[in-house]
Parts: sequence; structure tokens; C-alpha cells
Amino acid sequence: MVLPLTGPTSLITRAGEPAAGAGEDPALLLLEGELDARVPTKVRREQAKLRARLMGTRAAMECSICDRVLPVACLRAAHIKKRSKCTAQERRQMSNLMIACTLGCDHLFELGHIYVDARGKIRVRRRPSTTPDLAAVTAALAGKTCKAHTRASAPYFAWHRANPSP
Repeated sequence: MVLPLTGPTSLITRAGEPAAGAGEDPALLLLEGELDARVPTKVRREQAKLRARLMGTRAAMECSICDRVLPVACLRAAHIKKRSKCTAQERRQMSNLMIACTLGCDHLFELGHIYVDARGKIRVRRRPSTTPDLAAVTAALAGKTCKAHTRASAPYFAWHRANPSP
């Protein structure tokens, strides 16, 4: 709900002019109540232990997809098979994990823009929503060897290939 402003106001738009229209400043989000809220949420109880097993005490590691060596704060212990589709046992399997960076690889893999073929090569999945910039980013990864692809992880990568995210 937008509350109308009455009388003189000190609200200013980006251009430095007073807000126009029905009393709403386009440079300010009007929202009733507090901006922060407490919500119950689930936590991935296994995440800290899986990270510790994969990363140990290292300060930096290589992303399994793009090969960049990054601080561990920029890396995820990423499930290969979508975690929400895994059994409790599959969620615990080290062979269902890879190190993926937060600079894009984790997200691109999770959304199915990239996948790993049966030989361990990174491939691109073209979609109608692919923009030229997204195509350029994924093309730079295409053909690289995924460091996490092994005989044990191959079934999880096969699942990911066969079940692309929408």
C-alpha cells in the first residue's frame, strides 16, 4: 500500500527533484512496517561437515567447473544430483558433491545451463531464455573437464543431464 505524502517533503528523486505523482517518490520504496522479519527456515545440517570433508582447513581451492582457485568463502560444497531429489543416503555421499564457485558456476550448474557429459566434459544447454551474455559465459566453460567427474560421481552427473531444471 502506498501512503500519500501530505505537505512539504524532503524526499528527493535521483535527479534531485521532488517526487512527482501521487505522493510517491520513485527513488524510495514505500513499505508498511519493519523491513526485516523472522521466519522459520530449514537448515542443511550436513553442509558444515561436507564442506569440512571436501575443503579441510584450506584457505583456497579450485572450482571443479571453471578451474579458478578461489578463497573457500567463494566456494560451495554443491550436490551434483539436485539435493531436493536425493535420498538421505545420497545427500551424504561424497561422490555426489563437487566444489563449485559462487562466481557463477554453482548457479549455472544448478539451473541446468551447463552440465557434465558422460566423459566428464562441460557442455552447454541452450534455452530460449539464453541471452548473448549468458551464452558467452557458458561458452567459456564448454569443453573444460570437470574435476569432480569420476566413476563414482558419474551416476549423479547422468541424473543431472537427464533432469535439467526448467
